Formats: sequence, C-alpha cells, structure tokens
Amino acid sequence: MATTEERLSRLEGVYAHLATKADIAGMKADIAGTKAGIAEIRTELADSRIEIADSRTEIANTRAEIAETRAELAETRAELAETRTEIAETRTEIAGTWAEIAAVKVDIVALDGKVNALAAEMRSELRIHRWVLGLLFALNLLVLGRVFDLISL
Repeated sequence: MATTEERLSRLEGVYAHLATKADIAGMKADIAGTKAGIAEIRTELADSRIEIADSRTEIANTRAEIAETRAELAETRAELAETRTEIAETRTEIAGTWAEIAAVKVDIVALDGKVNALAAEMRSELRIHRWVLGLLFALNLLVLGRVFDLISL
C-alpha cells in the first residue's frame, strides 16, 4: 500500500489538477465575458462609425448650404450695388431735371417780360394807328366836304 506521504502527494496533485481546471474554467468564463464585451464594443464602434458618417454628411450638407447662402449673399450685394448706382444716376437725372426746370422758369419770366413789353409797345402803336386813322378819317371828311361843296356849286 501507499504510504501517507504518497497519498498526500497524490491528493495534492489531484487538488492542483482540480484547481487548475477551476482556474481554466474561470479563465474561459472571463474570456467569454471579454469576447462578449469586445462584441459589444465592436457594435458600439460600428454605431459610432455610422453616426460619424451621418455627422460628416450633415457637415458636408451644411457646408454646401453655407456656400450657397454665401453665393446668394454675394449676388444680393451685387444687386444692391447696382441698385445704389441706379439710384445715384436717377438722383443725378432728377437734379438735372430740376436745373432744367429752373432754367425754364427763368426763360418763362424773361418771356413774360418780353410779352409785357411787346403788349405795351403794341398798345402804344395801336393808339398811334387810331390817331392816324382818326386823322385820315377827318381829312377824308374834309376832302369829301370840299368835293360836295364843289359838286353843289
């Protein structure tokens, strides 16, 4: 039979073997947990990559919208500059028109003075013509009176 020491040695070997099997089972459980954690992390990483791709798409779309808005703003600014130029030109034309109106008013005042002067001159000439006609009429009457006197003789 085996001695106590041999038995004890065998028991220690069996114990060591059982302890190693338990450690291996624990390690397998830990590895399975780690694999599950890695799978979960991989799923989260895939989701994160999808979210990052979506975010990049949104950023690209936003940048495109910003570029479009900037282009529209530049176009609006150009139109505003054109409108300002047209307003300045219109104001210049209006100022020129007012100057022309002022010149026409001056011409009207000058023409009014000339018309009044001509009217006064015509009235004066009309008076002279009336006097001349009156004198001619009187002379005709005298001549006719003498002609009648000569005829009646």
